[in-house]
Amino acid sequence: MTHSEHPLGSVIRKYRKERGLTQFQLSEKAEISHRQVMSIENGRCYPKFETLCRLVQVLNIPPDQIFHPE
Repeated sequence: MTHSEHPLGSVIRKYRKERGLTQFQLSEKAEISHRQVMSIENGRCYPKFETLCRLVQVLNIPPDQIFHPE
């Protein structure tokens, strides 16, 4: 699995784009750094639980999409 194929990053990117947000806009709404959004989407890091919760809330992602993306 390459970085770009990471399921969590793909889910975050999908919902961000569906909501019409840039990575920078998402980072502001979730109160995290732009680099962190980029790293999560690219599969280079996993977010802390608190960060994941903020992303899920901001993007209104159904929990099953995070835990069972397929």
